[in-house]
Amino acid sequence: MKVVKLLITALLILFLLLGNTLNGSAATPPDIIHKMTATIMPQPDGSLNIRYELDYEATTNFPSNIQYLEIGVPNKDFTLTEYAPTSFVRNGYEKKSGTSQVHLDFVRLPKAGDRFQLSFTINQRSMLHKAGENVSFQFRPGWFDFAIIKEMHVVINANGLEVLELTPAPAEKEASQAVWITRDMKANEKTELYTVVCTRQSFAQLQEQNLRNGPYNNSGTEDTGIAAIVVIIGIIVLAGVIIKFSNIDGYNKGRYGGGYRGGAITNPSTFRGRSGGGGCACACACACACAGGGRVGCSERGYQVLHWLISSKRNICS
Repeated sequence: MKVVKLLITALLILFLLLGNTLNGSAATPPDIIHKMTATIMPQPDGSLNIRYELDYEATTNFPSNIQYLEIGVPNKDFTLTEYAPTSFVRNGYEKKSGTSQVHLDFVRLPKAGDRFQLSFTINQRSMLHKAGENVSFQFRPGWFDFAIIKEMHVVINANGLEVLELTPAPAEKEASQAVWITRDMKANEKTELYTVVCTRQSFAQLQEQNLRNGPYNNSGTEDTGIAAIVVIIGIIVLAGVIIKFSNIDGYNKGRYGGGYRGGAITNPSTFRGRSGGGGCACACACACACAGGGRVGCSERGYQVLHWLISSKRNICS
């Protein structure tokens, strides 16, 4: 009977955490991205150089263990080529384990009211696919779970390209570029999926083996099954933690020996990242919402709940 009560308690706490995470923006004001620009520069070999520029404002202090920002990119076949300014961004690297993101470490911890500009460029591959006798690619910039975007610009540099079709119709179009603009985006809101169709001759160095048969899945939903698995694992881990600290006879005699000392429960903040643009892989024990990027995850709430479980174990198990 005590075990059943423990498991019910674990389930209730998990669903409470899930609800708080999905509705966290109601309790804490989201950050503000005043303007974000993604400029796509197609290369002769069919890859895309994409430059991201962000004008970012923190509405609350960044948590002390999250002195960084992560931005989702289309897929894992990319290379980070530069980031700036070095006076604010001290390090940057690619995250490809379960996600496709650029991770940027800050020189100092952003505080409430801080407004800063940053940029980075990637060489993105595995995007072009066959479109009859022509070639095409689709793009959707990463979205944010903890930031609103006042103005999003997606720019395609058309120099050297013979563009046949742009869908949807861009807000601005010139001989050398086209621009799509989305304004007043809420947290977790995505732009439309932008499609560019060009002649095959637009990419003089394109190799057949580098051309996909179909478009890359850019919907951000292809890994939703992972989120469900993580929720189940969260239930098991949480129940195990409760049992471990409950001092129930029969459960402290080696049957669950060694359990739950490390991994996600020790440092939940390492699982806070989310990926967007080319897919969504949620890897947080309190079932974070999937998104393209962000700074706040489950770490503080996870520690609070774990502390409460340990300190009140006698009441839970009585």
